Amino acid sequence: MGGMVVLSFGFAILGMLIDLILGRDSLLTGGDEYTPVLHAATLLGLALLLPWSMLIQRWLYGVRGASLHSVLSAFRMEVFGRALLVILPLWTVYMAVLTVMGPAAPEADYPFRDLVALFALTLLLAPIQSAGEEYGFRGLAFRVAASWGRGPRTALALGVVVSSLLFMTAHLALDPWLNLYYFTMGVALSLVTWRTGVWRSRWSSTR
Repeated sequence: MGGMVVLSFGFAILGMLIDLILGRDSLLTGGDEYTPVLHAATLLGLALLLPWSMLIQRWLYGVRGASLHSVLSAFRMEVFGRALLVILPLWTVYMAVLTVMGPAAPEADYPFRDLVALFALTLLLAPIQSAGEEYGFRGLAFRVAASWGRGPRTALALGVVVSSLLFMTAHLALDPWLNLYYFTMGVALSLVTWRTGVWRSRWSSTR
């Protein structure tokens, strides 16, 4: 959590300086523009949770960072492919329904070059940013909290609850329904992590 705060603020300050140099009136500098620099800074600060989590795990626990990928210490394309076959159609339907039935988003007057830059940065950095969150919360935090339990069931419960509470807290939502949403999402993703074999109880032997 400390690393996430430092990295996020560090990149926000860097983004603010770049926007000042470019003469942009961004949200970081007290203006009202959501600039590509701000977008990149926001995503990169969270994306770096991926190497940061691996470093912390190696430094404090002596466990290879690559083990955060899965029990095989490698990215498993077959698991990713099967998940994509299930999630992609469901997510496409969900986004279509949300777009049609959801409230209209406020209009924003973006320069064309900003739209292209925002689109490209999202395609490039958003997957890494999402992975950073997963490695941080469902990876490192899950394992550390689970190591406090003496049995597999206690370890699983601690890992799920603590990592989900941290995930909820990190979003700084004031709406109780949003907090419930983030906590429930954290629990669901933690259980997916456990059931797909990304985490296993042998972590407790490294305490």
